[in-house]
Amino acid sequence: MQDGERPDYVSYKLYGSTDYDWIIMLANDIHSLYDDWPRNSVDLESYIIEKYGSLTSAMSTVKYYYNASGDIIDQTTYNSLALTARTSETEYEYELRVNSNKSKIRVIRKSLISAITSDLNSITKKPVT
Repeated sequence: MQDGERPDYVSYKLYGSTDYDWIIMLANDIHSLYDDWPRNSVDLESYIIEKYGSLTSAMSTVKYYYNASGDIIDQTTYNSLALTARTSETEYEYELRVNSNKSKIRVIRKSLISAITSDLNSITKKPVT
């Protein structure tokens, strides 16, 4: 996915119609566009500022400390480890990682779309478009 692409646009790119954005959201367990869909870079920056006060603060404040195995550890343990056996992640890096992970979506093959909508139409009272 590219920065700023919405489910309706992704649906259009994949299936030739914006009508299947709900399938993309369903396949990825997305209930809220605001919370579960990746933010574009401008919205992500605004979100970080709102959450942490400023970009500078988010970029300079450590959110998590990790050991060499990738386990979250406390700062005291972190400080006792060799430089090669520890890493840290700032609030900013954390939000970038979380947002990036949201952009890795699962898609349903185009050949299955008509079967999915047909099956849903047969079990619901109103047709699905």
